Amino acid sequence: VGRVAYFYLHPIGLHELPTAIPMNKHWFRGGFPQALTMRNNQLLQGWLDSFISTYIERDLPFLFDIRFSTSTMRKLWSMLAHLQGSILNAENLGNSLGITGTTVKRYLDYLEAAFIVTRLQPYFVNIGKRLIKAPKIYINDSGILHYLLRLHAEKELLNHPAVGASWEGYIVSQVLYAKDSRLDIYYYRTQAGAECDLVLVRGHVVKACVEIKLSRAPVITKGFFQCIEDLKSKNNFIVCSADVDYINKQEIRVVSAAIFINKYLVKI
Repeated sequence: VGRVAYFYLHPIGLHELPTAIPMNKHWFRGGFPQALTMRNNQLLQGWLDSFISTYIERDLPFLFDIRFSTSTMRKLWSMLAHLQGSILNAENLGNSLGITGTTVKRYLDYLEAAFIVTRLQPYFVNIGKRLIKAPKIYINDSGILHYLLRLHAEKELLNHPAVGASWEGYIVSQVLYAKDSRLDIYYYRTQAGAECDLVLVRGHVVKACVEIKLSRAPVITKGFFQCIEDLKSKNNFIVCSADVDYINKQEIRVVSAAIFINKYLVKI
């Protein structure tokens, strides 16, 4: 009897990035090889436009043998870009699109199965807390995200209100790409204000809590400390945009994205 193994071939991740390509370029353009190697941003925009149109008009219908309004699907992609890293409310999305929340969830099922989006689930633990129970939504590829936000250059990204959400989504995707299959990732948030961008779980054991900060001098929030206390996490990280790697006085490791992915994630 033959055996079949399935491999998820994700876009080029930070852990695979050639040293000749700066991380900021990878963040802005995303991980598709064609996007990374375009000669200029004008050509990049043309390629991303064609990619998205082809995916909506041809690839999704072919992959799942479905029919849908292409204009509604394109509007959904655009709305998801503006909700990057937000708690998902399918009913609100449906009301804005003129479709039901159930239809929105079905469309998201297709997009998640096609590796376009991730619905990051909340971590549940029996600690007597009132938890946020809806998933957070992320567009996986940062280049697609920035195209949908109509950002045409790195400078525009850095001055855009969504830059923090973009950075958060970029790190979430890089962790998804680089982690081994036995490591599960969640987010954590309580109605009392405890919050953590990523909870890394192996089996049923919380191995690490991760807060994602764009700031080069990140300030640790009270909500993150409360998360660490709630989950009894021993390994805790702030992943930031600075090229640093140190343990602060609260015994939380502050580290760059590349060092976290390449040095610490593999040990968790």
